[in-house]
Amino acid sequence: ITKSVKKGLVADSISVCLGSRFGVGGSHRSIFSSEIIDCDTVLFGAWNRRIFEEVGLFDVNFIRGQDLEHNIRIARKGYRVVQLPIEGVTYFSRNNYKKLFNMMKQYASVKPMLFKKGYGFPNYRSLIPFLMYAFFLVFSFISPQIAIAVFSLYLLFAFSFSFYESCRVSKIYLVANIFVGYLLQHIGHAFGMTLGLL
Repeated sequence: ITKSVKKGLVADSISVCLGSRFGVGGSHRSIFSSEIIDCDTVLFGAWNRRIFEEVGLFDVNFIRGQDLEHNIRIARKGYRVVQLPIEGVTYFSRNNYKKLFNMMKQYASVKPMLFKKGYGFPNYRSLIPFLMYAFFLVFSFISPQIAIAVFSLYLLFAFSFSFYESCRVSKIYLVANIFVGYLLQHIGHAFGMTLGLL
């Protein structure tokens, strides 16, 4: 469950964004299953001491994503990384747009570090915001009509998911704030990926 630390339109909408597949793809925050599921990293992970002895400690060079990098090493040793069906675990989200943007920027900026370490990208969903905004920027010069059409389609999807999620949580009044949250998540992620590649 993703909850906001503070109450208010912005804080509540951010918690919805971080618990939504449109906001974070199929990452651990948006996955809940009654079964054990394999994933690339987990929320509030716990490891046996022998895992650290075998694969090493967290890489402190990562400002974010230490768990993701560590879990990649675990998986490369042949172990499974799984999300357990535990209810009652709560993730407290950021409470303002600036913190949301910075969090997404920081998470995305470490993904190229994984690539540089020879791991490849941990998942293809992490490339989507970057590729979408790169496509938009490139086509803004090549064919502005195509760029506007693609970006308009993205905005339509973002608004549709905002409406869907606001209905799902029975807070239709959050639709505009969720929409802004999605935009900031995706732009922050694309910006962070760009910084990490430089």
